[in-house]
Amino acid sequence: MSRFKVIVCEERPIQVDVSELMTLSDAANRLGISFSTLTGLVQRGKLRRVIDTSEPNPTRTTRVFISDVEAELKRRQSRKHDSRLKKRK
Repeated sequence: MSRFKVIVCEERPIQVDVSELMTLSDAANRLGISFSTLTGLVQRGKLRRVIDTSEPNPTRTTRVFISDVEAELKRRQSRKHDSRLKKRK
């Protein structure tokens, strides 16, 4: 297991195992949403963002926690079955 130093939004260094994180592209695919929708979730604080300072490619430095993605997926799936929401035709 490799560990690397990352910076959380509050910009305090923490140690996170790489197996706890996924890229934004992978997270968008897992949730079945577009990349821009995912970045909106990150900006609104629905998903915690971690910046990998060891990544040489600056466009791939942002990661999100897998646990946050799974929680969002579970929330979205439970809303599909909510009878209070309008049904799409």
